[in-house]
Amino acid sequence: DIYFVFGDYYSGLLRRLGYHAGQVVPAGSLTLNMHYEMLMATASEPLYDIIYIDNGSLAPPDYGGLREDAARSEEVTLKHLNTLKSRHRGLKVAYQLRPYAGDTDKKARIAAAVRRILTEDIGVLENSGSGESYVNIRRARLVVCFQSTMGYEALRMGTKCLFVNCSGYPSETLCEDGRFQ
Repeated sequence: DIYFVFGDYYSGLLRRLGYHAGQVVPAGSLTLNMHYEMLMATASEPLYDIIYIDNGSLAPPDYGGLREDAARSEEVTLKHLNTLKSRHRGLKVAYQLRPYAGDTDKKARIAAAVRRILTEDIGVLENSGSGESYVNIRRARLVVCFQSTMGYEALRMGTKCLFVNCSGYPSETLCEDGRFQ
């Protein structure tokens, strides 16, 4: 078996739980494992130039578990993305929501914040939790994210990813690997 996980902690956890983990590849969350074979079998013809991955931090009061000032830095990134789209109208840009199953209030707050910031023709992609993020990552030329593990998963699936950190805090991407700082 091959498991795609986010770091050494998860590798050890798999083994402690008794999973046979013949090969462990640091790439992202365990969710990628459920969809990986299906994704690799599907066509990945680019549909989007850029997909921004929702970090869940645009909704106060919890800010996705981040400090408020770090979470607010995501707004800076989205404003830059909006400006890029206004200057290059031919770009196909989308914002990929997380699956907010059971938390419709948070989803509504995130969607409202996104629509307030992204005034250009940037689509907001729904997510039921059935692998839509992965499918859309495969259909993008570039993934942009703040600190989402989806960025690492995009890299593992062969899609370029840009980790953008406007917070001014080193290590905000939650990865000790200096290449991602």
